Amino acid sequence: MPNVSTDIPKFKGISRIDSRDTHGWFVRVYNESVTYSKLFSDRKMGGRKNALEFAIAFRDDLIRELGKTYPARRIVRRDRRNKTGVIGVCRTRKRNSSGTYSEFFSVSWSPDYGSHKCRMFSINKYGEKEAFRKACAWRKQMEEAMHGHSWVNPPHQVPRYHKD
Repeated sequence: MPNVSTDIPKFKGISRIDSRDTHGWFVRVYNESVTYSKLFSDRKMGGRKNALEFAIAFRDDLIRELGKTYPARRIVRRDRRNKTGVIGVCRTRKRNSSGTYSEFFSVSWSPDYGSHKCRMFSINKYGEKEAFRKACAWRKQMEEAMHGHSWVNPPHQVPRYHKD
């Protein structure tokens, strides 16, 4: 059987599920806002290796049927949980060694498969509007470095937050 960790493109969109009662390969294909998924059970497919072969064939057929080219990575453009209006930018706070809290706009991005980066812009240092502006600009710069373009829409205003 191929090695999952070194053969990523072959397994893109396919993950292994081994729980108490479920053993198989789970396929997910995203097409805009629709997610197609199917589980290929080891038992029903005649073993782990056969289930994987069926999962790969299903994924490849579905991608062809949708007329989609499978991207090297999934790009999230919207998320209903996002409160800033800019993907990859969130407002957060950190506890200092003195026990007090400092607030930041945090920017996160994934430059390579399996790696995650983060940078923070202090609200105390820059102020609410400038910290948010700097965070959005940094996120845009990182997206352009990763994809050659940016998905960031310029923010119209700094989002309002309620104090705890």
